[in-house]
Amino acid sequence: MTYSVSVRIVRDEPRGERRSMYLSDVKEGEVVVIKRFLGGRRFIERMNSMGIFEGSRVRVIRQAPFKGPVLIEEMESSVRIMIGLGMAQKIEVEEEECH
Repeated sequence: MTYSVSVRIVRDEPRGERRSMYLSDVKEGEVVVIKRFLGGRRFIERMNSMGIFEGSRVRVIRQAPFKGPVLIEEMESSVRIMIGLGMAQKIEVEEEECH
């Protein structure tokens, strides 16, 4: 009998750096900046075709309950897009800097 073991290495982040935050973690009403996409080429092309790019400012309008989709608004164009939770988990974001 053969067993497979999966190991995940977690390293401590240097002081002053925040842990990664994903679009799926953002609360309703918050505005964030898309830092990077963690999917493949087709995923990135799909997001870009909907007007969502790295550096885009987006606001989470609604987080559906029970692991449902996420409704976001791209702040520059005011376009609203509903994306699945799996997609939202592949979008790394950072909090918007206050000026």
